[in-house]
Amino acid sequence: MTLAPAWLPSALVSDIDGTLTDQHKILDIDAVTGLRAIEATNIPVILATGSVTPTAQSLAQFIGTSGPVISEGGGVIWWPQHGLEERLADGGRARQAANWLAEKIPGLDPLGIDSNRWRTTEWCLKAHHDAEVVENLLKDSPYSELVVVATGFAIHIAEPGIDKWAGLKVAAEWMKINPDHIVAVGDAMNDLPMFEHVGWSVAVGGAFEQVRNVASVAASEQRGQAVSRLCADILMSI
Repeated sequence: MTLAPAWLPSALVSDIDGTLTDQHKILDIDAVTGLRAIEATNIPVILATGSVTPTAQSLAQFIGTSGPVISEGGGVIWWPQHGLEERLADGGRARQAANWLAEKIPGLDPLGIDSNRWRTTEWCLKAHHDAEVVENLLKDSPYSELVVVATGFAIHIAEPGIDKWAGLKVAAEWMKINPDHIVAVGDAMNDLPMFEHVGWSVAVGGAFEQVRNVASVAASEQRGQAVSRLCADILMSI
């Protein structure tokens, strides 16, 4: 059982990459079916991702989720059905930091990952770089306030306080839902802030060990199959 006994969430928030998809970003259709079934019971689904808004909003539309979309690791919150949008940072310092790092790390491309062309509140370096080296260099730099988070898909550079919990807090306020009544599912380090503030959290199989240790429950099913199992457990509890 992936859900707390005798507990029913008012909303479900799900990461995308590595949670609804496998490590190659292939979407799990069983997870999509499960989320649609949850939506059919009037439990809204929120997507929270480190990816950019066009990707996240397109997926939300194709799946049929009704909750806000949280993108760029929490920096952008968008609920187009209600005409609401908020950006928590401008990303300028992160972009400058990437250029500074390119002068310190041989072979580092400051343009980073392809989706940076749509990124507005943070900046992402390619995942093959050493995140610990990036973090240590920034600690002793003009950009020491910035936060570095490696997700396995990219190395995110963001302003302090910009994370998925910051985005989810805005979304929950818009929806008038107590975070204690939200279940979150994810796999990576950038999911930890929201795991620490919601009523229940599920780490999918294949998640970072630190994430599995913090989650309310660590699922045995891999990635999208764990989301499918969570959705089935919610439906059984209704």
